Amino acid sequence: MRGVWLAGAAVLLWGAFVAIGLSRAETNIEDFFPWLPDDTPARRHYIDFLEQFGADDVLIVSWDGCVLGDPRITRLAEDLPQHALEWVQDVTTAEQILAQLTAPPGRMTRAEVLDRIKNILIGPDGRTTCLLVHLTSAGMRDRRGAVERIMDVAERTVHLPAKQLRLGGHPYVGYYSAQQTRDSLAGLSIPVALSSTLLAWLCLRKRRLMFLTLGCSGAAALTSLAIIPWAGYRINGLLSALPSLVYVITTSGVIHVVNYSLTLRRLDRAHGRTSTPQEHAALVRGRAWRACLLSSLSTCLGTLSLVWSDFPAIREFGVFGTVGVGLTFFVHLGLLPVVLARVFPEDASTVVPNPFARPFEQLFEWLLRHRRRIVLFAAGLAALMVWPLFRLEGRFTIDRMFRPGSEFVANIRWLEEHVGPIDATEVLLKFPADSERGFFQRMRRVQVLEQSLADLPGVASTFSAATLLPPLPESPTIVDLLLMRQSLERQRSRLLGGSHLAARDGVETWRVTLRSRLFDGPPREELMRHIQARTEEVVAAWDRPPEVIYTGGSEIFYETQHAVLIDFAESLLLAFGLISLMMSLALRDVRAGLVAMFPNLLPCITVFGLLGWIDRGIDIGMTVAGCIALGIAVDNTSHLLMLYRQTLRWTPDREAALRETYGESATAVFQTSLICGVSMLPYVFAALLYLSRFGLLMSALMATAMLCDLLLTPSLIAGRMGRWFDPPRPPDDGDGQAREERDAVQPTLAKG
Repeated sequence: MRGVWLAGAAVLLWGAFVAIGLSRAETNIEDFFPWLPDDTPARRHYIDFLEQFGADDVLIVSWDGCVLGDPRITRLAEDLPQHALEWVQDVTTAEQILAQLTAPPGRMTRAEVLDRIKNILIGPDGRTTCLLVHLTSAGMRDRRGAVERIMDVAERTVHLPAKQLRLGGHPYVGYYSAQQTRDSLAGLSIPVALSSTLLAWLCLRKRRLMFLTLGCSGAAALTSLAIIPWAGYRINGLLSALPSLVYVITTSGVIHVVNYSLTLRRLDRAHGRTSTPQEHAALVRGRAWRACLLSSLSTCLGTLSLVWSDFPAIREFGVFGTVGVGLTFFVHLGLLPVVLARVFPEDASTVVPNPFARPFEQLFEWLLRHRRRIVLFAAGLAALMVWPLFRLEGRFTIDRMFRPGSEFVANIRWLEEHVGPIDATEVLLKFPADSERGFFQRMRRVQVLEQSLADLPGVASTFSAATLLPPLPESPTIVDLLLMRQSLERQRSRLLGGSHLAARDGVETWRVTLRSRLFDGPPREELMRHIQARTEEVVAAWDRPPEVIYTGGSEIFYETQHAVLIDFAESLLLAFGLISLMMSLALRDVRAGLVAMFPNLLPCITVFGLLGWIDRGIDIGMTVAGCIALGIAVDNTSHLLMLYRQTLRWTPDREAALRETYGESATAVFQTSLICGVSMLPYVFAALLYLSRFGLLMSALMATAMLCDLLLTPSLIAGRMGRWFDPPRPPDDGDGQAREERDAVQPTLAKG
């Protein structure tokens, strides 16, 4: 009775821990920094840019019928800074610039002003317009909250519901990504849980075992997710896949432990023995602990290798993934044997026949006959797929994050068609701020650079502080300068409080924003090559060339995406090295450890090699998938090798030991691989494409790993190299003691 009360109290404490943790869960996918590598020039330039100008981009707001003269534009521009003061710094509209530049002293014509802001605030038709909402630093940190507040103000003050708004810009990228991440937690985790549980029921064919699988796996998944807010972290896009991954890994281990329990029940039936629940739980632990420990360590090392990544998002996944896998080990050896002994009674009628016994017997006989061909084919396939690995390249840009038919893409395409391209590249010009005469020269030079950059192919428009100033004479006289001196001083003071001119430590920084198409535009590498070449050509003619920096959200994604491939290679090699070391120590032979890793490395070589032929692009989701899949693939290999070594201690014939091992473990290998592979398929339909590619790649890697474990690993053991896996044999004392011990632990091939 006391044990029941203690168990109930433990369940209540666990429930409170999970409930409080989940209630505090927040996302931070809207923050760029977790997706950028640490301590790079691009990151430092971006941080310096934010410190000077406060925001990297504006939120573009428009709607069907948003044209010049619409009173809702003026009303919304006035209300946003008042009702969203924490998030909105200021709002720019075409009407404001028209009023400013057509007034004295510039007196530009309306047509001249409209031409200057074309493709920025005015669309190709000369009427469709938008609002440029500049966010505060707090708004950029909480883009989801800022966009939600702006949509709320639009609905309350000008009666524009969110579904009618056309939004764009990096703040909208953060908002939409955060929404999709939240949807993924429920919309994808539930199908993963249901599919893996259904597969477990089809494999085990007992409702009690199905509910046991659901309970154990669900508890581990929810706990791994609740730990994140308790640790003070927020859930990024990758971490949204963590509960599903932990659920699948736990389910995989449950299948193996249940298989050990069923084998022991069959042995009890064969020898006419009866085990108490305590004895059965101890026997299950004794039989499973080595393989479970080895498989958990291998998966932990796969996720732990991500901790050394240069990308904070990947590091966080590595940390919490390792914690989640550690939880699965506790479930497999601490909780599951006890529950199995209680839930699964000892009478023989409850022992489920193995329907896969006969097919796997036939498969084993076939692979024995063709083991050399299987090994040679695997070696040839690995050699063939190595070269395409060198064709892979990092690709992690905004246009590869969302599906073509998503709301995000629809809004961006509408804005680019009706208002103008929205992808922003920032060119920063750093001048020494020495005099008002110097300010005039700098302003004139920025205008010249703007005009030159605007002529480049792919650049639709440019915008800077000079855009907001009236045109200046080509060769101003002293009288012109005297007349303009006072006006320029007022204009400079006003512009320094804005978002395109900054002065700090004696340096005046001009921000030139170039707009280009996010979709269907020229490749960014080509665009940046033209921008840099033209900028260097123009500033080289100046007597004191300024320091030029290229930054902005899109640019730093472009600059750092190449680091994704390097990070992938380093993480995968580190995972391979750590797991190889662990396997060598577990098998007490370096040769055996390296040979055992070949069937686990082959899926990565094959799948990523095929990717090198087809797409060539590697993103962050794929980086994580490769390391995790390597760790999970070792799970089945660990169970097979540990069981083989355990069987071989009491079976002198290596082929007979391998046959019995294969008969017992092949079913579990097939079932766990099936569950891991199929259960991650719902992620293929994720709105975030890097999650979709993560799910597809995980499924492909699991399917390939299953074939390697069922065909290649037994073929290697059956060959000459298989002797490296042999353990030391216990002596037979001649009186049958060893034989009796063998009968107590030796598995028998279940035939139904």
